[in-house]
Amino acid sequence: MQSSTSTCRTAQNIGEYISHDYYLSLVNGYNQQHPTEQKSVFISKQSILETLDQFPNVSGIRFMYGQKEGAAPTSRTVVLMPCNDTSTDRPVPNLILTPLGYLTDTKERLSLNQCWDLFDRYVNRM
Repeated sequence: MQSSTSTCRTAQNIGEYISHDYYLSLVNGYNQQHPTEQKSVFISKQSILETLDQFPNVSGIRFMYGQKEGAAPTSRTVVLMPCNDTSTDRPVPNLILTPLGYLTDTKERLSLNQCWDLFDRYVNRM
């Protein structure tokens, strides 16, 4: 198992390579815990570019899981949330709050409040 550090790292310094064996243990563990979970989603290039083009200071996209309804694994969706790294004292990039809403992997546009509901249902299900 990989060790974690308690120090705060800037967004530019997050991430590290993991061994292939550790990767396989993560994938296998997840598959054992969630055997009916959807394995992948397709996100169009157009959706990614539209998310990146919303603001001039976007530095990336945070892909966040949400649950559309109930507890059915097939109801899971991915929300594309633009981020920036304008603050260097935070360990993760800042979410950009937008009145335009956020796109999902199915190209549906949701308000911020709808996103919170999706995230809450997903966390409760998982």
